[in-house]
Amino acid sequence: MKRHFIRFLKTEHGRLAILAVCVALPVLGGMLLCQFLLGKMLREDAKATSSKWVSMLVARNPDIVTMLSGAAPSDQTRHLLDEASQVGDIYRFRIWDTSGHLAFKSERMTSAGARMNGKRVAEALLSGSIINEVHAGNPPQNVPFFVESFIPVKRNGAVIGVFDVYL
Repeated sequence: MKRHFIRFLKTEHGRLAILAVCVALPVLGGMLLCQFLLGKMLREDAKATSSKWVSMLVARNPDIVTMLSGAAPSDQTRHLLDEASQVGDIYRFRIWDTSGHLAFKSERMTSAGARMNGKRVAEALLSGSIINEVHAGNPPQNVPFFVESFIPVKRNGAVIGVFDVYL
């Protein structure tokens, strides 16, 4: 078997096979590297965009902080939150309080919407760090590719809630 393989490599077809492997390996390696780098860039961009969006939303409407402690949102806050996912790249979001209860969900999210990811919400609540997950979506509920970001909301250094943002 070994002799036949060595003999094959010395033929013209063998040399072509070696050439094909020498071309295919770097191409495949380059494709995998590009896929890895694009995924990383997508997660980093989603992290920055979602974090800025949540910061802006909370800074412009402090009533959101009181909503995270169990109070019902005012009509103005509810209207602002309803419109928040209608403009820009954020197309859906949920707001969770520290006990893991859903405080608000955007209107574009149906009751049969995306699955609840309580594990990620709890992880963001406990760690206080941003968590991103890249998904392939199914229209019409989701865009073809999206990032779900769990953004903790902090007050005086303590996590008081989490925004679950779809970008």
